Amino acid sequence: MTAIPDQVLNSFHVRLFHWVEREWADEVRSRFERLSSVPSVESEAFVAVLRGLPSERLEILTKALNKGRPMGPRAVVGDLMGGVTDVERREAELFRKTAWTRTSARTLSGSTGAWTIKRARRSVLRKAVRDALRDLAGDFQEFGGDDEWRYQKMLGRWTVYTHVDLSDRQQQLVYDHTIRLGDDASLMESISLMSWLGIVGSTRWNTLSTGHELEAAMVLRGLCEHFLTALPAMLEDP
Repeated sequence: MTAIPDQVLNSFHVRLFHWVEREWADEVRSRFERLSSVPSVESEAFVAVLRGLPSERLEILTKALNKGRPMGPRAVVGDLMGGVTDVERREAELFRKTAWTRTSARTLSGSTGAWTIKRARRSVLRKAVRDALRDLAGDFQEFGGDDEWRYQKMLGRWTVYTHVDLSDRQQQLVYDHTIRLGDDASLMESISLMSWLGIVGSTRWNTLSTGHELEAAMVLRGLCEHFLTALPAMLEDP
């Protein structure tokens, strides 16, 4: 059974922490360009709340979300960065509560979202996504039928899987990355835009309307390319 040394694991998560700091800074400067590029009820709510926060609260919130990401050894990052303060914790709790209240209200009212739009065609979206990721994410692998698959890419001794799922009728498109060493040692799982920023555990499209399938595929390609390009520097062994 393959095991990842603690020093390698901890060094990766410290590098990831600093990378996410830069990611949040870029998102704030761009008025949350990447977050707003994923059409979903959840992302619309989160972006609306973020854009309404003053700069001093945004700074507190982004630190809290990065420190509190439910991925990896938070104790290592917490020790290095001083842990999540009470002020940061309260800001993160208020952020999520406010965003989920907006999400629930819009879902119940039926005013927007995957429940009222003319939905994107799955067959068109499937082809667009496969074309977009063909030369980027590695070797294609069947993984659950026509509407669920993954790619395998080697980065040195590490295997990076990119999982794509179009099978759910409500959640039209979901993706994530997993990093493994050998067959059974996982460095990190379920990595995507929303999760690396520490907002929620998955990134999904659920308000995608017909005619926007190619646009969604290119956004997905951009997100995957962005992470896969940054990843080698985070995987360097100490």
